[in-house]
Amino acid sequence: MKRVFSLFLAVLSLVLVTAGLFFFLTAKRNSIPPDVADIREEVSALQTLTAGEYRYRDVVYYSEETRLLGIPAGRREILFSLDIVVRGGVDLSRGFQVETDETGERLFLTVPAAEILLVDADEDSIEQYFAAERLGRIDWLDVGDELTRAKEANRADAIERGILSATEAQARSVLSDLGRAAGFETVEIRFRPAMEIRG
Repeated sequence: MKRVFSLFLAVLSLVLVTAGLFFFLTAKRNSIPPDVADIREEVSALQTLTAGEYRYRDVVYYSEETRLLGIPAGRREILFSLDIVVRGGVDLSRGFQVETDETGERLFLTVPAAEILLVDADEDSIEQYFAAERLGRIDWLDVGDELTRAKEANRADAIERGILSATEAQARSVLSDLGRAAGFETVEIRFRPAMEIRG
């Protein structure tokens, strides 16, 4: 009977020690603050957050007239439409800062302000309405200035319509989720011009 009782006490002691060790290790693991180096690596791996895109359908007209001795000798003209894509984003390759407060529970991410990363004409979307090529064929080099003007107009319109603020809102959401997933209770995102960021 004593042997059975002693065996019971030994098993009970082993169970209690094992349970205590388990809870100790679990509590210790849970109390480990999030690793700033890990979050820095994860943000760096993102490279660029392209979070806003506007697509415009634009009509472009190009005309060129040739004169000989002041007399019109011919004209080249074309009218067509195409899609122009304006894309906003946060370029993390331009630098960012990762900081925490003294408790290690609050994360501060300072990243570049949103900017226009791309304004591009989609050549596959071209729809030609008419063309007059009495002085030779018209190619992209000929209409380059008109396309540049169309791109700049659409870029300005996208900014006026709030593409940059929408891009920053989306980037803020992505980075905040990343910080919370890494174990930070509070994540604060700050946008600064790239030249102001040191890190």
